[in-house]
Amino acid sequence: MSNGQQPRSEAIASAAPVASKIPLLGGAGAGVVLAAGLAFFFWPASEGRVVFDLEPDHAEVTLLEKDGPRVLTPGATAVTAVLEAGSHRAEVTAEGYVPAAIDFEIVGGELHHVAVTLEVAVEAVEFAIEPPSAVLEITPASGGDPQVLPLEDGRWRGDLALGDYVAHVTAQGHHEETIPFAVLAGKPTLLPVSLRAVARSRRGTVIVPTPGYRGPGYYGPRYYGPGYRGRRFP
Repeated sequence: MSNGQQPRSEAIASAAPVASKIPLLGGAGAGVVLAAGLAFFFWPASEGRVVFDLEPDHAEVTLLEKDGPRVLTPGATAVTAVLEAGSHRAEVTAEGYVPAAIDFEIVGGELHHVAVTLEVAVEAVEFAIEPPSAVLEITPASGGDPQVLPLEDGRWRGDLALGDYVAHVTAQGHHEETIPFAVLAGKPTLLPVSLRAVARSRRGTVIVPTPGYRGPGYYGPRYYGPGYRGRRFP
């Protein structure tokens, strides 16, 4: 053509190779996304995923592997890991709880849930209180409702969860006592408490002995009760 324009048939022919590449590129991108998605939901036959359902939920999981222990980092909602198929062993720990060792099996390409509930750690505690009629209450130092421990002949024996407490002991006619104490693992605790009696006197009357004087004219202790006007009474 004289005006220098490319013939329509040639333009279409030159654009065809470019257009043919577009589906290929799109297919390759979709393939990458699909592969990533499959890799996220499926694992090789030699591996499997495990999810630990823990109580308490802040417990720590340590895998006991051949090359040494490995602490698992908790995720947003749970502690999970991808492990080789076969037998595994882990230790679950939490402060204030009894550690637990667990064995579990992983099957390649499968998802496993392992539930672990730890027992609260306790230790023996004994109170020995005078007078035996006292009332004993304990409260966790971190806060909470007081708990009355029933005394038998002024004594209470039992197990308490590890931690810090405050004991409050009261008895009629005695000064009350507030005693902080700690329950530690492997250390039984004995707490003797002796309340001080409140001093008593006859209302309105105070007897004051005359110190050191027993000579003539001694009439015994002075009386300072009602009606006293400076006189001595025998």
